[in-house]
Formats: sequence, structure tokens, C-alpha cells
Amino acid sequence: MRFNNVIPISQGFTLVAMCRQKVVPASVISKLETHIAEFVNYYNNQRYQVPMNNVTPANVYFGGAQEILARRKIITQRTLLTRKLDFKVQKTTLI
Repeated sequence: MRFNNVIPISQGFTLVAMCRQKVVPASVISKLETHIAEFVNYYNNQRYQVPMNNVTPANVYFGGAQEILARRKIITQRTLLTRKLDFKVQKTTLI
């Protein structure tokens, strides 16, 4: 949609003020709120953050990050051990 009379938010007008002035239709506001809520949910609960050791912000905030990192460490150790054993078996069968 294109609005000819839209006042840029950078000029100090808030979204609420623009709605009161009926510059932005209510349907656009509800869609915008829905998309913002979806993004916030994705960002906090699904997107892994590298600076947070690849856990979500929700895991860090609610205290589940250490448990996740401990489980990952165990999985990594098991995987490396399995690879070493597989390599030894493969090496002995080739001889």
C-alpha cells in the first residue's frame, strides 16, 4: 500500500500518534503488530546466538543454557569416541 500523506517516523511522530491522525489504517497496524510479535518470538526462542555459545536468548534468560551446553559437550565427546573406534575398525579390516 502506498500512502501519500504519511509523515516519516523520523520526524518525531510515533506509530500511535500516526494512528490517531488516521495516517496508517488499523489493518496495517494489526498486521505490523502480528509480524513484530512473530519476529520477537523467533529471535528469543528459535534463533541461536553465536555470542551466547549458540543458544537462544530465552535459554540464557531462563537458565537453561548451561544444561544445553553440558548435553552438547557429552554428545561431542561420544561422537568423537565413536569416530575413533570406527576408524580403528576400518583400519584393521583394511590390513
